Amino acid sequence: MKFIHMADCHLGGWRDQKLSSLGMESFEYAMHFAVEKEVDFILISGDLFNTSVPAIDILKKTTFAMALVRKAGIPIYMICGSHDFSPSGKTIIDVLENAELVKNVVSGQTDEGKIKLDFVVDKSGAKICGMLGKRGTLEKSIYEKLDYGHIESEDGFKIFMFHSAISELKPEELQKMEDIPQSYLPKGFDYYAGGHVHYRHVKKTDSGEIVFPGPTFPNNFRELMDLKCGSFSYYHEGKCELLNIDLHKVNIIRIDAHGKDTSFVEKEIRFRIKDFDDSIVLLKVHGTLSNGKPADIPFSNLIESMYDRGAFSVLKNTTELVSSEFDPIKIKSYSSSDEVEDKLISEHDMGNVNELSGGKISAEALVKQMITGLSMEKPEGMTKSDYENKIVEDFDEILNNKQ
Repeated sequence: MKFIHMADCHLGGWRDQKLSSLGMESFEYAMHFAVEKEVDFILISGDLFNTSVPAIDILKKTTFAMALVRKAGIPIYMICGSHDFSPSGKTIIDVLENAELVKNVVSGQTDEGKIKLDFVVDKSGAKICGMLGKRGTLEKSIYEKLDYGHIESEDGFKIFMFHSAISELKPEELQKMEDIPQSYLPKGFDYYAGGHVHYRHVKKTDSGEIVFPGPTFPNNFRELMDLKCGSFSYYHEGKCELLNIDLHKVNIIRIDAHGKDTSFVEKEIRFRIKDFDDSIVLLKVHGTLSNGKPADIPFSNLIESMYDRGAFSVLKNTTELVSSEFDPIKIKSYSSSDEVEDKLISEHDMGNVNELSGGKISAEALVKQMITGLSMEKPEGMTKSDYENKIVEDFDEILNNKQ
């Protein structure tokens, strides 16, 4: 049996056009790898797109790559991640499934208050089931209703797909991320195909392996610094192998500007400029300047020089660079918008929101659903009036359903 497992593609997530294209190329690379290796199937553990309503050009390229895989006779099994849902619970994954490009493996029925998941049986004999992921880890309540005995007693090679952080497996820098305990995962499965946490990790259990393959391409500046490239899992010969998608080298220029003047910082950056050979360049400057302001450093000219020396793309991060002329405002550097949202929500009184939630879900989870609704971009071709009506309709569903 051979298969590949990917997650957190977040296609269309980068505003920078070059990096957005690179995110798509990384996804296409993994799909072509699957065809070349003649795998039995592909697993995608949530967050295929960065939004529930992806841009037409992103959707077009994604479906084209999937169609090539399906033409090769390779099925694609999916679950929905937190970014795949609209506030009202709709998802573009349903469209892909109706077009017979993918199979959503999250299915089952409720029996006496317990949820019995169904298995999808692949032609290879693998039996696959899974759990969706939602903003605010709302899937916790579903795990608590699972009929574990029903799926744990099934024999054969079993795969469980999920899109949640596992509390016991989170790296230190992600300790504040919402999670579920490892005990929520059903026992007796051979492979646990994880998603949601953007790091690479494999943990052996008594029966099989819990695998987080990492994103197919890093989704922000910090991930590019830490991960350098995308990745996916390749299961073959009875073992899991994490493979990098290394399309462009990443060069990091890190400058400690503490106690230095702007002229020194400029010279230090220029000294570090070299032939970049089509690589992604990350420029991070931090610290408190001895004199002058960050705006006095000619970053535009410096970045232009990097492109002249062959850089594919240049990203600058100066969020931790401050001037000594003013009392610096202490701002924590966050790796994602989700972390910023979590911080802001935790600092505010949720009393009024608790009344809106009606006790069905936490106030924090309800606020996150509202944020998701407000973050939906206007789809191509939709009028402003229809877009505004859509936002109102989504909010009505959020407040009425509270699920």
